Amino acid sequence: MSFPVQTNRIPLTIVGEVLPPQRQIDPKAISRSLKVVGLNCDDNSSQSVDSMIAVVKASVLATGQKFQVVRVIDPNAMVTRESGGTPANPSDGYNYHIASPELVSYESQLNKVLDNFELVSANHLYTVSSKNLSQTVTSTTYGLIQDIFKAAASVLGEVQGGHIDPVQVAGHLETVITGITETKSNAVHEDNSEFWFLTSPVVKAEDGTSSVSEVSALWYHYVVDLSDIGDSKSTTHKGSVTITTHSVAFSDIAMLGQICTQIDALKAAPH
Repeated sequence: MSFPVQTNRIPLTIVGEVLPPQRQIDPKAISRSLKVVGLNCDDNSSQSVDSMIAVVKASVLATGQKFQVVRVIDPNAMVTRESGGTPANPSDGYNYHIASPELVSYESQLNKVLDNFELVSANHLYTVSSKNLSQTVTSTTYGLIQDIFKAAASVLGEVQGGHIDPVQVAGHLETVITGITETKSNAVHEDNSEFWFLTSPVVKAEDGTSSVSEVSALWYHYVVDLSDIGDSKSTTHKGSVTITTHSVAFSDIAMLGQICTQIDALKAAPH
């Protein structure tokens, strides 16, 4: 059954079909990574790993609008554009793929707003939502990893006016956990920054037109340190997570364009 499209929605020209995430979170890959750091006990059973995934997803509070991380495809070039110029990575499987000329423009504009968030905030052009977390945990290997990524997901999944699909957030953090297999020492260090382009769910009307109610963006920087996770002689381990995010959301595309124009004018003005 189709529902009428709201009049205040943002129309999109979508080339082809919206491609949903191509894979699900892989508990076996997480289990293999935990084994690398010496977690061979019951905490590394399929049941415990499934429980950890559930805890991480549940830490994303499902409030407000639900947004999805979108990988924009430029229909003119028909190539996948990487948000923020970051290289392709395994988390690509958790991004919706949408070929739309409008989204190419909106992504660029939102990137400009977040690239200049200090200028935007200082001149009261628009509200930028910012979140910060710094947390240290001492626990067993299993408890440490679960608590660190639970804390990270709670911040990473929150955006202005809503939240990101919890499966996408957990899927991104899965790539960090599975990256443990690459470490050559007891210490695990992950330092990452990225820009995510987001939209509310795409709605297709009876007349075939498509639209979203909001477009959004999130910039984050996080540092995860698990200093002695591979030390099998110790029953407890210490780790920390520091994360900062900035996000904006727009339901009014004209306003987004106006703010970008104001940013350009402020940057061009003599100081």
